[in-house]
Amino acid sequence: MKLDALETYKRKIIISIISGLLCFFFSPFGLQITWETTTISLPWSIIFPILVSIVYGWKYALIAGLSGGALFPFFLWLNNGYPNITTSLIYLIIYILIGIAGLDNPLKIQKKQEIRFFVVFVIIAILFFIYFKYFFNFILSFNPPFWVKESINYLSPEILYGFFIKDSIIFSAFIFISNTLLKLPIIRHFFQLKKTSEMKNNEKIFLSSIVFALLVWIAFVLLGNSLLNGENALKSDQLQIALFVILVSGLIVSRIVINYSETLRISQFEIIAAKEKAEESDRLKSAFLANMSHEIRTPMNGIMGFADLLKEPNLTGEEQQKYIEIIEKSGMRMLNIINDIIDISKIESGLMKLNQSITNINEQIEFIYIFFKPETDSKKINFSFKTSLPNDTAFIKTDREKVYAILTNLVKNAIKFTKNGSIEFGYELLHRKVEAKDQSLNEPYAILFYVKDTGIGIPKNRHEVIFKRFIQADIEDRMALQGAGLGLAITKAYVEMLGGKIWVESELNEGSTFHFTLPYKKNI
Repeated sequence: MKLDALETYKRKIIISIISGLLCFFFSPFGLQITWETTTISLPWSIIFPILVSIVYGWKYALIAGLSGGALFPFFLWLNNGYPNITTSLIYLIIYILIGIAGLDNPLKIQKKQEIRFFVVFVIIAILFFIYFKYFFNFILSFNPPFWVKESINYLSPEILYGFFIKDSIIFSAFIFISNTLLKLPIIRHFFQLKKTSEMKNNEKIFLSSIVFALLVWIAFVLLGNSLLNGENALKSDQLQIALFVILVSGLIVSRIVINYSETLRISQFEIIAAKEKAEESDRLKSAFLANMSHEIRTPMNGIMGFADLLKEPNLTGEEQQKYIEIIEKSGMRMLNIINDIIDISKIESGLMKLNQSITNINEQIEFIYIFFKPETDSKKINFSFKTSLPNDTAFIKTDREKVYAILTNLVKNAIKFTKNGSIEFGYELLHRKVEAKDQSLNEPYAILFYVKDTGIGIPKNRHEVIFKRFIQADIEDRMALQGAGLGLAITKAYVEMLGGKIWVESELNEGSTFHFTLPYKKNI
């Protein structure tokens, strides 16, 4: 892992340096516009360090800038002299700001990304406005450099205003263009960024937009040459500006279409996922209902069958008592199933309410132990419990009935699936450090309950599945002895309603440990 991290670090540094050098060496081939005696440059090559800034952050933006991304103004040294130094510093600051903004952050929603883009644009505009209005001519006045006989030492406010507009637009435009390029899978692959399925058509959209923009520019040039002649003919500067404006317009259109395409594909995926989920839910509910009919029919058949047997006139008292016990057990089993169905229906419809009160958790633990002890003794299972709080301080604010239902369900399952060995349940306090009055305190914030058994265990691929509603009825060879498979679904819902989490640690044939947490609300 350390070696991979080192290789990634080296790769980022190399790409940052190369991007700076590319920006520096290609900057003279940008758009060059002459205004009076001043040459205005529109360097498209700043896209290289901007991309690095967005993807890798401000540290690598600094490397890219110092490697050449912020040094290309020195090509205009003979025109401007000393201000090229401060211009380079401002470019470096802008790269760092772009890196800090982290515009290519997939964890941020689109609205926040747009806000960050707008903030960067405003800062860039303010920086250039202050620089060109108040500092550029002041620094220019120190010209000429000693090795140049003639150099500009003053520029008119109109030209400086043009510089301000030019630099503000050029940087904002190329930040936008860079973000558009980062929507392309091929660019994301180069920077080792995550690609998503909704980006599949982005490259086709991008290339189509560029080709269309170039065709529009060619049509503009041909039309201009055919209509304008002599002094009115289109000049090189005008053609370059037109190319820049039309290409940027094409990129803006491509970004809009890309966003629409991605949104459409996401919507399609969501519709497909919702359809599959609905079909799966329908399938599981059908399986659940089929299982319910069996689960209800079985105890009902037992009740009806043994009720008929009780009508026999020659039954002994012992036989009558045996049949009555079977009827009682079948009735209890059916009542439990009906209660589970009612509970899961309330949970599904959001009608299940909390009734919080002050509860002694030690008393609940002891009551459950006493209640299930005869059953574990009959199966010769070692049954025990552990508590972490004294009885006089074991009070928390929670829903007593739901905590009882959670523990009962888990202990009942442990007994059902454990043939021999042991079952242990209980709780412990979870603490966290809290700073108070120059000292660190360990403050309890949650209670961790557990039910541990040495039963048949649960395969790892079912650790999540067993908590889902309607799912057990659809699992073949589930080794379930009896029941509708709703107990753990109800248990999970109750735990989450109380503000906790539940999970299981288990391996097949090695037992299981169910854990769940509840907030520690000591409110008495």
